[in-house]
Amino acid sequence: MDAVPKLRRLILEGQHEEAKRLAHTLKGVAGNLCALELSEAAATVENAFHKDKNKLPVMETLIDGLEKALTSVLQAIPSSPSLSSQYET
Repeated sequence: MDAVPKLRRLILEGQHEEAKRLAHTLKGVAGNLCALELSEAAATVENAFHKDKNKLPVMETLIDGLEKALTSVLQAIPSSPSLSSQYET
């Protein structure tokens, strides 16, 4: 998933509204999947844009946490081949 690299790029390019929108979208998708840690991490990044958008080190720390949560969720999802083999008769 390219959400984290895209988020970092948007911040470096000064596209804070777009970055905030991406964090918001990720928060919503994670919430719909009941990936609460990821949803909370995305919400923290989104909320930081209201306070700390000009503090890149703060944002980097928050995005690192978001990346860790996203990695955990992606690792928990079974790969397609094993998923499809469960349904073979």
